[in-house]
Amino acid sequence: MFRFFTVYGPWGRPDMAVFKFTKAIFEGCPIEVYNYGDMRRDFTYIEDLVEAIRLLVDVPPVRLGKGEVVPEGDGLSPVAPWRVVNIGNSHAMQLTDFIEAIEQATGRQAERNLMPRQAGDVRAT
Repeated sequence: MFRFFTVYGPWGRPDMAVFKFTKAIFEGCPIEVYNYGDMRRDFTYIEDLVEAIRLLVDVPPVRLGKGEVVPEGDGLSPVAPWRVVNIGNSHAMQLTDFIEAIEQATGRQAERNLMPRQAGDVRAT
């Protein structure tokens, strides 16, 4: 099973931060910044995600033999030949730095509506 982290790029979902924030900045609307900006996200470009999947398709996991133990940190199931594979950029970016990068790219300042963390949201991915 593949688990993707904050994928962006052409044809991306309009509700994702990169599109939502950029649109709001251009329209002069405030952006909602949860946990007062104290969030980190691992932004993954779509082409990198596709390449990772392409490489992983050719290496299916092998079922463990009797008595073999799953190595620590390995996502392999001890009872089935499956793994959870996290696919990301391997570099979580501070949300405030992300917003500043959009501001620099657009030449406009974001109006930030700082809000508490949403229930169920995590500080970092």
